[in-house]
Amino acid sequence: MMLLRYKPGGRMVLKVLDFGMAKQVGNKSMSLTAPGILVGTPKYVAPEQVTEKPKIDGRTDLYAAGVLFYELLTGQPPFVGTPHDVLFAHLGRQPDPLPESIPSCVQDVVMKLLRKKPEERFQSAVELEHALEACEDQLRGPSISSASNPALSTSTIARAIEKRKGNRSGKRKVKDGSSPRFGLWVMGGLLALSASGAVALSTSLPVQRRVSQLVSIYKVPQDEAVTKELARLQAESQIRSWSMVLQGTEDLQRSYGPSMLPSQASQVQTLRQKALLEQPQQPLYERFQAAVERKDAEEAIRLYGQLASESVYRSLAEPTFNQLSEAFVSMHLERAMSLRTEHRCPEFLAEVQKILDSMPGHPLARAEQRKECVPQAAEPTPPQTGTAPVAPTATN
Repeated sequence: MMLLRYKPGGRMVLKVLDFGMAKQVGNKSMSLTAPGILVGTPKYVAPEQVTEKPKIDGRTDLYAAGVLFYELLTGQPPFVGTPHDVLFAHLGRQPDPLPESIPSCVQDVVMKLLRKKPEERFQSAVELEHALEACEDQLRGPSISSASNPALSTSTIARAIEKRKGNRSGKRKVKDGSSPRFGLWVMGGLLALSASGAVALSTSLPVQRRVSQLVSIYKVPQDEAVTKELARLQAESQIRSWSMVLQGTEDLQRSYGPSMLPSQASQVQTLRQKALLEQPQQPLYERFQAAVERKDAEEAIRLYGQLASESVYRSLAEPTFNQLSEAFVSMHLERAMSLRTEHRCPEFLAEVQKILDSMPGHPLARAEQRKECVPQAAEPTPPQTGTAPVAPTATN
């Protein structure tokens, strides 16, 4: 389907250019597919076309129309990805809801067209047209009457088709005091205009952002997608899943790069830097916790000192470290003072040094280190008793 303009300044026309895959329903000699082979564009394929024994009728085309309407209104089809992924999405996934800015009656029509089971969709194009006209009445207000639709019997459908043929030739009469009902053709024209806007919006990010500034209810699809992903990554950072944060920020930079909003690019960079900082800190914190559990105070204090001051893990470890270090210092200071009192200076200095090795510059340890330790005085040698030996006298 293409938007064409036949002459400069003329109106845009929506045209179907290729009927190469068309099939006459009920003509068994016109089968386009062999068993197990699917022919068609995956993003417009109805669920029943993907089954082993596809039963295809006009409702299959209505599903494709629903995909087209969805794409015109949002700038992308309901399912994207590899052909395999898209086909399985048509089978089992529900499309995301349309934006809230789209009128509810339009949403209802499009989402009904996208039902998985053919019997839950509109059963004919005429039934779809009546639904669109009812929506048009609702949107245009009370100036147009909204008569209830007749039951869609075979004869009613035939009369409706003939009626539409008359409308195309300009034979439709307009009641006095009422505005003309353009029905599906007005909706088709609006969709054609929407399509031209969708083409511009889907291909030009600056245009999308300009429109979002002018129309507050319009949200730029890329910016919305990036914002949603950033919220997910923020949640991942809260539970300290740093590998997921790194992977997510890399995906955002690879997918959108410089086209992101400055604020979004800044958030991506902040999250990435945080993850790069915290990821190597995580195993240190786990080792710290293990040392605390086995009551190895020296090892726990040493590991705490290796945690970066701006790391979240240092904040998490700080209360435990304060209790642990206070008990550790008190124990070794008490032992050091006792050894100093006993004049056991080497042992006294060794105890003080244990504190300083774990917490360099600790003020209490430094103060204790500066105190004089007087070694224990050596005991005097006891005097010897008895007669001193007499030196032998030399004789001639």
